[in-house]
Amino acid sequence: MPASPEQLLLQLFVIFVAAKLLGELFERLRLPAVPGEILAGVALGPYAISVIPASDRLHSIAEGAIFVLFSAGLETSPHELIQVSRKALLVSVAGVIAPFVLGFAYLKLRGDTNLEATFVAAANGRDQRRHNCSSTVRHERVIDSYSEDHSGSSGFR
Repeated sequence: MPASPEQLLLQLFVIFVAAKLLGELFERLRLPAVPGEILAGVALGPYAISVIPASDRLHSIAEGAIFVLFSAGLETSPHELIQVSRKALLVSVAGVIAPFVLGFAYLKLRGDTNLEATFVAAANGRDQRRHNCSSTVRHERVIDSYSEDHSGSSGFR
């Protein structure tokens, strides 16, 4: 049975609040907020504690967010992208490597073989659209934080 509009709004509220809280916690620990926000989404999602179950509506909202982020990317100047490219690359690589390593370690602790652990850890990225959305969000947030640090204002405008 599809979620009611009230349930959907509550789910979005829980996602945003958890992401903001973990992002703030990470910033107080002198870490970037983006990994904390991603951790909140992973923890709440259907593959961890499953507070927020997977649904077609949430998937549609995520695809809409991809479109909005793509539109924002069209307004970004190439010069500013080059300035933050190293930082964005590090965040992106960490976003791929960390889930693989954590998944592999978890499966090894469960007693699975190296082959099984490698296969399952690599399969974590099977939903390419979800990965692309999180990568785009990470890049956009890194660029925004860089812009705030170096221009005193938010965004590139």
